[in-house]
Amino acid sequence: MKTDSSANKALTKSLAGIVLGVLAGSGVSICLLPQPTLAQIDDAQPSLNVRPNARPRNVQPLPAALPGDYEIKGNELQRCALNATNNKKNCTAVVSGYEQIVIYGTQLFSQGNLPSAESIFRQLTRSHPTEATPHYKLGVTLDRLGRTDEAITEYRQAIQISPKHALARNSLGVALARQGQLPDAINEWRSAIQINAEYADALTNLGLGLLQQGQEAEAVESLKKAKELFMKQKEFQKAKQVDELLQRIASQAT
Repeated sequence: MKTDSSANKALTKSLAGIVLGVLAGSGVSICLLPQPTLAQIDDAQPSLNVRPNARPRNVQPLPAALPGDYEIKGNELQRCALNATNNKKNCTAVVSGYEQIVIYGTQLFSQGNLPSAESIFRQLTRSHPTEATPHYKLGVTLDRLGRTDEAITEYRQAIQISPKHALARNSLGVALARQGQLPDAINEWRSAIQINAEYADALTNLGLGLLQQGQEAEAVESLKKAKELFMKQKEFQKAKQVDELLQRIASQAT
């Protein structure tokens, strides 16, 4: 059964902030679902459960550092500090190799050291211009810092390099929705689902976006698929939250 117009408007208003809280990218929970961590991203297969919690062996990030402390020289990440005695910059090797540098930057992000994470990912976009992951992770970092316009630029760049980067498309959708560009956001979520039919977070976002546009039937269908996938992927908390949302929608029906 369909909701009447007044009930539908009330429900849409109550869900207005939720769509912005479902972002497959950074580990932040705004309203409904938490965002997957940056460590879950893999260039070859951008899906939800790739390389979870990946970390380099025997590497422990140093305490919080200033943005300029980390420098990429060649294929090596170094931490540099100015020597107060001779006023010269001393640098110490941290990790080497593209993948290890990406993982190290991800660790800093997870620890809340966003300025250093931003610095590392931005340097990687310059040193590895054909890789999508640095742009995507830089976008997520900028998003966390509240710099949505810059984040959108990086998401788009990641997609230009890797058109099948489902996580970047989903994150771009959330950023666009945050700016009131819901039709464009819905297009990005649809694209993410076309790339990965089992992308439950994107299905949830799509359902919420469609609900706000008054397309209740398709919205409910998308949310039901998301719930089933969350159960299949053993994301039981997310499945519970989507189920509660579905019950809420059903309770508005007359």
